[in-house]
Amino acid sequence: MSRSLLTAASAILLVAAGLGCKKGPVPAAEIKEMVQVIVDEDGFKPDRIPAQVGRALTLVFTRRAEKTCATAVVIAAENIRRDLPLNTPTMITFIPSKVGDVHFACPMNMVTGEVAVQAAPGGEDAPAGKKSKTKLPGKLPAIPGAPALPAAPAIPAAPAIPALPK
Repeated sequence: MSRSLLTAASAILLVAAGLGCKKGPVPAAEIKEMVQVIVDEDGFKPDRIPAQVGRALTLVFTRRAEKTCATAVVIAAENIRRDLPLNTPTMITFIPSKVGDVHFACPMNMVTGEVAVQAAPGGEDAPAGKKSKTKLPGKLPAIPGAPALPAAPAIPAAPAIPALPK
């Protein structure tokens, strides 16, 4: 009897866990351009963030716990790593380029989360790992009132290497 009770309890826990996970597509109107992410003893909150291909997403991480291994965040797929100073908001902006989950974590990969990137409305739903057909703009528009970036310095040409004697 106790074995069947244990089996029933396990099944109930699995169903309850499944109901708490929101893995399906989110309506475009519910996708935010900026999301506050709190880092505490329990991890990242929220730990699953909906996003859209080709639409800029800004994550604002604020670490509230001294005792956590999440003193930095790593988004490997985007080549991003940022320190998370205590009680200081840290902004990370990127434009997801393909449908699927973008994993983020502490440097030890013990505290984790994900950005659930979905296709744009009316766009073709590309499976995870495949490129989306959504095109990104070639050049981003200027932000009114923002200072212009200085031109990159010219790189001098390398000196010619003399030929070796035969």
